[in-house]
Amino acid sequence: MERVEIAPSSCGANLDLVRKAITAGFFYHTARLARGGYRTVKQQQPVFIHPNSALFALQPRWVLYHELVCTSKEFMRQ
Repeated sequence: MERVEIAPSSCGANLDLVRKAITAGFFYHTARLARGGYRTVKQQQPVFIHPNSALFALQPRWVLYHELVCTSKEFMRQ
């Protein structure tokens, strides 16, 4: 933050600010639940939550991932 001349500050108890910052940084790494699985926001590519993930049983409407791993399908990771 010093490099871009932004003063560091605390969000206090407002975690929505943290969520907004992470979502803004990883916007192209988001996927939305659709029929038959998830689709990426940018290219509408079908992707899936890995079966070993803690989110696999939950099936949230939106997910944010770090990378895609291609095995038998395109799986979202981290």
